[in-house]
Amino acid sequence: MPVRPANAGEAPHLTHLFKGCKAVRVPADKACSSETNRAVLARYITREKVKAEQTFEAVAMNLLKAANRIDLVAA
Repeated sequence: MPVRPANAGEAPHLTHLFKGCKAVRVPADKACSSETNRAVLARYITREKVKAEQTFEAVAMNLLKAANRIDLVAA
């Protein structure tokens, strides 16, 4: 594994990160959703599942952002 600066993203290097990886689950964010990275992920799971998981994560993040903006008043 090459050493990179702390401010360098891992998304462009996703292919190299998976070499020799035996992980069942890999957490990722929107930075990893390029077409190239989706193709890499699709080697391990189907494209439909990759798209569904990314959509689910985006919806969950948007709901969390919306919830943080709402001031709930106790009745």
